[in-house]
Amino acid sequence: MSKASLDNLKNIIPANFQNEIDLLPIAFNACVVNRANRNDDLISTDTALKIYSSFVSRPINVEHNRQNIIGNVVNAALSKFDANYAVGSGSDLLEIDEVKASKDPFNIALAGVIYKVISDDLVDFLAQSSDPDSPRYLSISASWELGFDEYNIVVGSKDLAESKIISDPDEIKKFDPYLKANGGKGVMEDGKYVFRMLVGNVFPLGIGLTKSPAAEVQGLVVSTASEVQNNNIQETSSQTPKDNVKDSSMKILTSVAQLKTLKQEELAEYSVASVSEMIDLAIKEANEKYVTELKAKETAVADVEKMKKDLEVVSSELNALKTAQEKQAATQRFNDRMSHLDEEFELTDGDRQVIANQIKEIDDKSFEKWMSDFSVLAAAKKKKKKVMPVKPVDPKEETEVVASVVAPTPEEVAAAALKNVTPVVAPIVPTSSAPSDEMAKYRKAFSIEGFNITK
Repeated sequence: MSKASLDNLKNIIPANFQNEIDLLPIAFNACVVNRANRNDDLISTDTALKIYSSFVSRPINVEHNRQNIIGNVVNAALSKFDANYAVGSGSDLLEIDEVKASKDPFNIALAGVIYKVISDDLVDFLAQSSDPDSPRYLSISASWELGFDEYNIVVGSKDLAESKIISDPDEIKKFDPYLKANGGKGVMEDGKYVFRMLVGNVFPLGIGLTKSPAAEVQGLVVSTASEVQNNNIQETSSQTPKDNVKDSSMKILTSVAQLKTLKQEELAEYSVASVSEMIDLAIKEANEKYVTELKAKETAVADVEKMKKDLEVVSSELNALKTAQEKQAATQRFNDRMSHLDEEFELTDGDRQVIANQIKEIDDKSFEKWMSDFSVLAAAKKKKKKVMPVKPVDPKEETEVVASVVAPTPEEVAAAALKNVTPVVAPIVPTSSAPSDEMAKYRKAFSIEGFNITK
């Protein structure tokens, strides 16, 4: 089925190239109109119809290396796009009237010729790429090269019919950072794709045969199998009458680095097989490098995005905490102010409501000024300081209190006096003294005057 689909493109190969022994006629889909490619570029139907015929006579190269020209374009047409392009589906030829008012995807299809005298092995490789029984089937595809001087922005999906076109220069600048061509990811935060739609002076520059086409195209077809089995083609140089025949004595390329330094005029000195092998190896190495770098870039972008999201979460939490703290501080400040006013002034509920509305949002400096003004206006409401009354003392009660403090009982006086007594030894009285005199002596000895009281 896929071979039959691609075989439809053989109809655009001009008949006069079918029997040219030194040329390999090929046909292929070069790009998809009204649908963004992997480089995030697209052209509309209007642009496609203006430029598609201008591909004729443009060069065909290998992997967009313009120093390695291997053929040229000889015809252009339009073909159907199929979502199963990866297995060669689609490619039915279309007329201009069928697409001129359409925004749906369709292909620009081209026919070209490859110069067999440059690379026999490359010609063989292309033949295998068009053979469904070959493991190399559909391994080579075409990729456009365009020049342009202006572009609009397309926002939405990959299909132009489902997207919005932005042509205002100021608006275009806002979306430029999202473009892959400017280092962006090609998609906005909401998941919408951002593409370039080439407008203005758009013109074809050529076609590159590649293993990794940017557009959703795949495969090519050659005219017939018999026309590619012409190894050892004999050619005659215009500068010498001798026939130049390619043989196995040609030089051999041994590395991709050697291939990169090879000049165009030196190409005929090397074996086509070795050149083709090095081209294949160079394509493989370039593809592997591209895939590795792309994965590394995608990983780095993913890490940066994760760090950005984590930072946003932390920042949001900090802002929420700061807001809560500020709100709590404002509430405490408001309560302190209202409590202070209640202590200083006789306020009604109506007063408090008015005051609350005036002071709830102001800062400390503004509150000081407000308080100064309010103290003047509300002087009549200011609370007076309360003085505790002094209770008159009853003279009788005062006498009793004093007495209880300064008038101890006789027993208490005596006990206190005895604690501090120093005894005085009295002289021995003769027994012959009269009793009355003795009593008088003892009385005198134990009278208060006989004691030495210390304080």
